[in-house]
Parts: sequence; C-alpha cells; structure tokens
Amino acid sequence: MASKRKHSKVWNFFDSVDEKSAKCKYCKTVLSVAGGSQGNLSRHLKNKHPAALEETKRQTNESRQEANTPEKIDRQLVRMIAKGHHALRIVEEPDFKQLIDDVSNCPGYKMPTRKTLSNVLLPKLRDEIVGSVKEKMELASAVCLTTDCWTSLANESYIAVTAHFIESEATVMSCQCH
Repeated sequence: MASKRKHSKVWNFFDSVDEKSAKCKYCKTVLSVAGGSQGNLSRHLKNKHPAALEETKRQTNESRQEANTPEKIDRQLVRMIAKGHHALRIVEEPDFKQLIDDVSNCPGYKMPTRKTLSNVLLPKLRDEIVGSVKEKMELASAVCLTTDCWTSLANESYIAVTAHFIESEATVMSCQCH
C-alpha cells in the first residue's frame, strides 16, 4: 500500500491514519482508502479543495513533461512503427509532421477514442471534403468519368467511379467514389 501512495500526488494532501483511511490536511476529514483506491481522496479534493486538486494536476503535468526526453520519444515512435506495421516513411509525411507539431503545442490534448474517430471526426471531415469537391466540380467546365467493377473473393460486387476535372489552369482534381 505504501508504495502506491508514494506514486500518487494526491497523498501530498492527506495523512495516512491506518491501512484503510486517510485524513485531509486541510479540513481533517477522514476518508476511506480501503482496497488501495485513492478515488475518494481525489473526489474530496475536487469537491472541497479544488485549488489543491489543480496543484496536483499541475505537478503531474510537470513531472510528465520532465519525463519526456528526445530519446524516450524516439523510442516510442519506433515502438509505434514496429507494433503497428507502419511504413518508415510515416515520419516524412507532411500530415504526420503537422500532427506532431500540433500536439506538441497543445498541452492537455487527449487522443480521441476509436468510437469518436469513426462516429464523429471522420464523418465530419468526409462531409467537409465532399462539400468542397462538389463546389469545385460545379465550377469545372468539363468532368471525365471512369469506372471499374470487380467481385471480391467473398462474391461481393463493387463499382468505383472516378471523376477527373480541371479546377484551374495548374490543378487537375480527381475524386473517387466506391
């Protein structure tokens, strides 16, 4: 139990009474920590001493920032590439570089869940792109369509339609729908 308490910043605001309880240093309230959970302590700080909880979060963020070194980040990058079977060229992709730069400049960013990605973020981006392509196609003087049809090994039929159009003198656009 003692080793867990050393790792949690929340214990800076409580004294251990015994193995199952702790006393708040501010208001002397005794709280249960049975089973090793510090949830009661965190909730107490949040409800009764929010400034103390903010201090705990700040200390945690500072210690996380100190723990991140270029070597540790490089190691995590290699681990991500190896475990996720990503191509090494990912580090040269402009969007990946922009992501890393954006995350580096956004303290407190939380990675979205897979459900949020699939149900909210991807559909939102798709709608934006479809709207933008529709606007550009309406301005095009000509559109050329090509199709491709195939059947999968599971006997499912597919058709792909690709639209090519000239957006301006220098840009040729291509839009593919499956």
